[in-house]
Amino acid sequence: MDPAAHPAAALAALYHQRWQAETGIADLKTTVRGGPEVVLRSKTPTGC
Repeated sequence: MDPAAHPAAALAALYHQRWQAETGIADLKTTVRGGPEVVLRSKTPTGC
């Protein structure tokens, strides 16, 4: 990768933004599910 075209600081900033999005999605999933105390499990081995 060409360091002039893709400076390390810019890549680090993009990586940080990616992880902010990842943790935001994880937070939404927890909220929609009902919180960390709610455990979702299927009633049968096949998941139905």
